[in-house]
Amino acid sequence: MQGDDLLTIEEAAEYLKLSKRTTWRWCKSGRLPAFKIGHQWRISKADLQELINAKKRRNRAAGL
Repeated sequence: MQGDDLLTIEEAAEYLKLSKRTTWRWCKSGRLPAFKIGHQWRISKADLQELINAKKRRNRAAGL
């Protein structure tokens, strides 16, 4: 995996249009697949896109 395949909290928050604090809480709780390198969280772009696609599929199945 290359370094540009990983996002910081700030980058993921911007991508998702969320606050950094919400993104951090989602990482900490496991709602957003992420891992820590030292003291900093990293989110895989592929995992993030998979999460988005799963949410879209659930919304379509629920008729939203």
